[in-house]
Amino acid sequence: MNFDWSTELAAARDAVRAVVTKRIDPAAGAIDRDGAIPPDLRAALADAGLDDVWAGGPLAGVCLLEEVATASAAVAVSCGVARAAVGSASLPGLRGAAVPEGQP
Repeated sequence: MNFDWSTELAAARDAVRAVVTKRIDPAAGAIDRDGAIPPDLRAALADAGLDDVWAGGPLAGVCLLEEVATASAAVAVSCGVARAAVGSASLPGLRGAAVPEGQP
C-alpha cells in the first residue's frame, strides 16, 4: 500500500501550511482568548484549497485539517464542523456564505 501524498494533495498541503504559518500561528493566541475566528482567516483557508480538497475524499480533508490543527485546534474544529454540518464538498462557513436551510 502506498501512503505517499499525491502531487495534488501535497500542493494543497503546502498551500494550507503557508496560511497556517503566516496567518494562524500569529493569531492563535487571540483566537483562543477572544473565542472568535476572523472571517478573513477562513477565506484565506478556503482560497488555499481547504474547501476544494474534500472532493478528493474525506482522508484528504482530514490531512489538511491536521495541518491547521498544528496551530489552532479551534480553527481546525470549526472547519471540520462546517464540513460535517453541510454534508457536501463545500464549506460555506469558510467563505462566509449562508448555510443551507435546515442545517445547523
